[in-house]
Amino acid sequence: MPHKTDFSKIPKPKIFEERLAQDIEEQLLELVERYKKQGRRPSGSETYDVRQQVRAEHEVRFAESCIKLALWNQSERILRLLRTPGLLPVLEGSIYQQRQIEFINQLDLSRFPEADSASPLYLGTLPTELPDDYYMASLEPRRPDTGVGPNEYFEAISPDLVNDFGFPFYTSIKVVKRTQEAGKIMGINKDFFAAFLGGQKRFKHDVIYFVPENRFYYYDPMAQQYVPTSDDKIGLVLSLTLQDRAWGADVENASMILNQFRTKTVFDEIMVKAKLLLAVEKRFFEGPEAKTRFVPENGAANDIASRVKEFIESKIAVDETAILTVNECVGAFECYQHSNGASVPSIKEIRLIAQAKVREIYGKGVRNDIVLADKKCVAGWRGLRLDDQIV
Repeated sequence: MPHKTDFSKIPKPKIFEERLAQDIEEQLLELVERYKKQGRRPSGSETYDVRQQVRAEHEVRFAESCIKLALWNQSERILRLLRTPGLLPVLEGSIYQQRQIEFINQLDLSRFPEADSASPLYLGTLPTELPDDYYMASLEPRRPDTGVGPNEYFEAISPDLVNDFGFPFYTSIKVVKRTQEAGKIMGINKDFFAAFLGGQKRFKHDVIYFVPENRFYYYDPMAQQYVPTSDDKIGLVLSLTLQDRAWGADVENASMILNQFRTKTVFDEIMVKAKLLLAVEKRFFEGPEAKTRFVPENGAANDIASRVKEFIESKIAVDETAILTVNECVGAFECYQHSNGASVPSIKEIRLIAQAKVREIYGKGVRNDIVLADKKCVAGWRGLRLDDQIV
């Protein structure tokens, strides 16, 4: 669905006019050169058409920039609630900026429906640095369009959840000119909101409940790993979501959402369901195909999968004349962990992850026919060796 905002009426920043004038000049020069070869000059209407075409192209790019930056802002608005200072990996400025741009470029414009006109669309907080392809628009906060109801909004941005769990609000039905329309909100669909707390896929958000630690984790696109958060912060996201949706409702329904549904009792019931729906077990972070998570220890990420990968990349080298056994690899990794003041997982877990990561990085599967000097046959790899410093 197209967005209702008419971006052509938004005051353009200086960079827009500069880029537009430059492109128009280049296009006109090309037109003149092309006609010069034909022994004539372009007419006034032809140059006018070129100017209009270039402006139209820039207007489209400007609208796309505004939408992408607005989506980025909506994403950051949620992530700011989930983030906790001290529970975030420290990224270099250049890496952080690069990931911001990558994230913005990946946003799907089709997931910015007309219903989002019921949300504040403004670029109050911009990424620290953007390439010239983005026109840095400054949209003021505006009063939401009350023509988009709460159920319609969620159906637009999360159609899969609506299909699976039904509409987020139970409503009465009224007939207007022989057409059935949603009327008064009668109740809240707790199952829907429990699933919704799992994160909006259009923002690449993902929230899970890690059962072994009784803790929520969310995927941070900037950190590019799962980061721990608290039940209270998840509750803040739910509170903000309900508050925003009340803006798109009439007075009676808005009062129901704000006063009846934003209560501790309702939140507690939704949180219980969310923990069941979003639950993951130990292998989510610790198996061979483990997701990366941030565990604050000495100010660095300490999840086992990423540590094993880091060890293999930095401490194992290719040497076609060498042999590396799995036991040697596991023992060296244990020394590596101790030297960095980090905890050591079970040997079985290290073996599984190390085999998967060696295959991923070096394309070598573990062999069970490695024969040592004492004639013993063990598991390992041909063509790899340990760094001499940790042997």
